[in-house]
Amino acid sequence: MKTLLRTSRQGLLVIGLGLIGAGAASGETLSLSGSYLPSEVVGGRLSYRSNPLPVVLPVGLGTPTLFLEFSLNSWVEYGRDDEAVTSLAVSPVLQWPLFADHASLFLEAGIGLAMIDFVQIGGRDLSSHFQFEDRIGLSWAYSGNQKSSLNFNIFHYSNAGLKQPNQGLNLLVLGWSYRL
Repeated sequence: MKTLLRTSRQGLLVIGLGLIGAGAASGETLSLSGSYLPSEVVGGRLSYRSNPLPVVLPVGLGTPTLFLEFSLNSWVEYGRDDEAVTSLAVSPVLQWPLFADHASLFLEAGIGLAMIDFVQIGGRDLSSHFQFEDRIGLSWAYSGNQKSSLNFNIFHYSNAGLKQPNQGLNLLVLGWSYRL
């Protein structure tokens, strides 16, 4: 059974890297991030963000830019390296500049979909392989040409009560992004 689970996790990893790599050839931004849940879970995240989507958003949302982000995530419980959870996710992300005259600091938010290979981590029962990926955070384009940025996000994964128990997973995520 353990071999079957490990093989499915490796399959998810290969598929995820292939999707991200295929997009990177013509894409916009690649990111590498670390995830942290105090005293329970640590992980990594590789993501690809598309070019801005040409979408007109409803009045009242300001002037955000809309991106589509694909990610491969892996989390491991402290002290249990053999119990990693792998996730593939896709999420629309809205990005608002915080200062109109100096567009280097942005607020980001999004709600997307994720598939995980194991449903338990860090003493939490997520109960289903299907999860929602919610996020809110800040992005700072620190380089002069705005190709590099640092990102700080809070991510929440849960199945929105579609199956019980729905304990969810909250992660602090710090990352570095590079626009191609």
